[in-house]
Amino acid sequence: MNAGTLEAARLRHPAGSRLPQRAAAPVRPALRLVQAPGEPGAAVAQSGPQVRLTRRGRGVLFGGLLGAMFVAGLASGAHALGADSRGVVPVVRHTMVVQPGQTLWQIARALDPGADPRDTVQRIVDANALRGAEIEAGRTLVLP
Repeated sequence: MNAGTLEAARLRHPAGSRLPQRAAAPVRPALRLVQAPGEPGAAVAQSGPQVRLTRRGRGVLFGGLLGAMFVAGLASGAHALGADSRGVVPVVRHTMVVQPGQTLWQIARALDPGADPRDTVQRIVDANALRGAEIEAGRTLVLP
């Protein structure tokens, strides 16, 4: 550093100088006594400084409340739908009403024409907890 630069630095920041410091905000008491209007001599306790939220603070508070409502909605929605933690999906079963003169063999052939009717008849018997292959007209059968 040359002498001119050193002198310029001293002029800008003389030795022992300090940067101006920010004044501390006065501390207000939480409660102060104020004379009540219209009543001489009576004192009323008045609260201290009010809490004020900045625009950013209001945004954070609003976002937090929305997030909490979203999580609560998800939790109650899953419960309302009867969701299971195991992810079990309910099975949709088709049914039919047996017509007069209809047999399980006919139903099995109509249900799965390419398969062996004996296998399909057995699946119908198992699905409906039937004792045998005989069915009566008007009975509702669950189809596998």
